[in-house]
Amino acid sequence: MAQVGWFRMIEWPELAARLPALVSSAVNDRSTGWKRAFIESNLHDVWLLVTESPEYALDGFANFRPGSAALGRPPELTHVWMRRSARRQGHLRAIWPTWRELYGDFRVSAPNEAMSAALEHIDE
Repeated sequence: MAQVGWFRMIEWPELAARLPALVSSAVNDRSTGWKRAFIESNLHDVWLLVTESPEYALDGFANFRPGSAALGRPPELTHVWMRRSARRQGHLRAIWPTWRELYGDFRVSAPNEAMSAALEHIDE
């Protein structure tokens, strides 16, 4: 069985090497927004969501922009995208403590309605 959960690309080079094929399979399912969101993102510290879904290997991604102590700017969660089938499954709630430990008091950049709703249910 493959590993499942959120994986930081810099810590899992095997996944990073497979990224073009994974993105290709995600795009081929015609899910709206995946290719545009992934390619147009100003990517810095990328996390990929891999689930046991029978149809997909890659079900989402998140991106953090580093903060700047000199500018008083905290790290920032700039993008979160999950395939519809991966939403409302507790994936964000599960990774949130890890992200808080790694990035501290990061801010969430311009959350849309869905992300705002998800944030209300994450216990910090």
